Order: sequence, then C-alpha cells, then structure tokens
Amino acid sequence: MQKLQNMVRLSGYLGKDVELIKLPNGTTMAKTSLATNESYKARNGNWNERTYWHNLVAFGALAENMQKILAKGTRVTIIGEINYRQYTDKSGVDRNFTEVRVNEFLKLSKKEKLPF
Repeated sequence: MQKLQNMVRLSGYLGKDVELIKLPNGTTMAKTSLATNESYKARNGNWNERTYWHNLVAFGALAENMQKILAKGTRVTIIGEINYRQYTDKSGVDRNFTEVRVNEFLKLSKKEKLPF
C-alpha cells in the first residue's frame, strides 16, 4: 500500500452499480457511491440511524476491477483519499464537489466482520 497523508477508510454498501467512463486521454475512470451508517442515541433515549453518502472514483485497472467485482448493494471497505474539486456548471454557477479517490477495495460478505 502506498503511503498517504490524506487517507480515509470507509465501509458501507454501494448505492449504485459502478459506471465506467473512458476519459479523453484514454484512462478508464469508475464512478459510484457508498453509503455509510451511523447509529446514535437521541436525547429521548431512542436509537436513530443516519446515512452518509460518499462519491467514489477510481482509475485504470482498479476501476475496471471494481466494475467487474462490485455491484449496487455490495458491502465493501475502501481505502483512498479525499479530493475536493470546484467546477462551473452550465448555468455559470460555481459548484464544490467532494469525492473519495479509491486506492484499494475489499468486497465483504453481508455477515463478515470489518477487517479492522
């Protein structure tokens, strides 16, 4: 594993199938989303669950492997880095976008305990 200063490890379920895109330079890019859940006890004593959505991207052979192995609903652990991008949409409005660039992934069974 490469040494990362900006590193994130997330475990959750894929929210959609992995989409492959060919970039103009010939590189393959994968896009998908990951849902992670947090359980917490509210002031009234009831347990609540909150879902967070993460945009994932990967490139090259890793992107192609993700598309072959993973599908919507798959439980997965990813290791990657957080990227922040800004772009101007078609209306001329500046938009901020956060995504996780995947460096490694591990497909998990629904019953399997987390590997960390």
